[in-house]
Amino acid sequence: MKKKIVLLLLLTYSLVANSQHNIVISDKSGQDPDPSAVLHLISEDKGLLLPRMNSNNRNNINNPAESLLIFNTDNYCIEIYVQGNWLELWCYENDIPVNPCQGVEGGVEYNGHTYKVTGIGNQCWFAENLRTTKHTDGVDIPRGVTINEWMDADDQKTSLYAIYPYDELEGMDSDSEVVDAYGKLYNWHTVVDESGLCPEGWRVPTDEDWKVLEGEVDSEYDYPDEEWNNDGGRGYNAGKMLKSCRTKNHPQGSGAGDCNVSDEDHPRWDEDPTHYGTDDFEFGALPGGHKFLYAGYHPAGGFGAWWTTDEDSEMFAWRRATYYNSDIIDRSVRLKGRGYSVRCLKE
Repeated sequence: MKKKIVLLLLLTYSLVANSQHNIVISDKSGQDPDPSAVLHLISEDKGLLLPRMNSNNRNNINNPAESLLIFNTDNYCIEIYVQGNWLELWCYENDIPVNPCQGVEGGVEYNGHTYKVTGIGNQCWFAENLRTTKHTDGVDIPRGVTINEWMDADDQKTSLYAIYPYDELEGMDSDSEVVDAYGKLYNWHTVVDESGLCPEGWRVPTDEDWKVLEGEVDSEYDYPDEEWNNDGGRGYNAGKMLKSCRTKNHPQGSGAGDCNVSDEDHPRWDEDPTHYGTDDFEFGALPGGHKFLYAGYHPAGGFGAWWTTDEDSEMFAWRRATYYNSDIIDRSVRLKGRGYSVRCLKE
């Protein structure tokens, strides 16, 4: 349990010193320092302000002295430097809304791309689908094009990614355009490979992580309501809240602004008069489709799905999905050899 320590900080008004080297700083004249104090601060309407800084700035202090004090704006703690470590003297422990993406608000650069992030509850998520072609340790992830390549990777439990075919999307002319819009599709073996997939300090979310997210955004069911432990479609409107608002022929027309797009504008969801996304939490869930194991692709535009790290059996693992014509989020198991989108979660 943290000790609560009252700290008085300096404001220079009148300064008085005596022969015993006692000093008083006061906003009133004629004040003598207490003989037991080397420094005595006196004020009835002012306080002393410690240097305020975040953890990165604190760590950049050159050769901090023993007992140096600062106020850390990341955790709302008064900290003291002792024997090479910053220790928390006192922390404000009320329910302060702390940004879970603090320090990375401008995005996360990873393998040549800067990913947008969004803070939802106590979690910090990538706000776009992963597109890396390398594992965290720099090992290349092979691209799978043929059905045989996908079947072989599943048999050998090795990593593989795919890019949704651009010639199946109106208005798309290259792989790079598809990747910019929807990211890449990965088999489950890529997700759990010991080489890692997300940047350092980030990870692919678990099944439970997704339940926390769903309970945070849904209007009817909080986490850990039993609703989120069900299979299939769950919740009331978590899907609607997380889906990008970009919709083909948005029902609100020009009043929807940039959310109203044409068939050739990507990324975007297929049109639906009721179940369009509102993206209230800037998660930006997008319909990247998916790669079947024994066939081609489920159409992008109408369906988006994301892997979790949790397996159900030797052949199946848990994933999440949402659809253009539904407000819910689907929780179900699918073959590990399929290709789905991936999001990263801050540790």
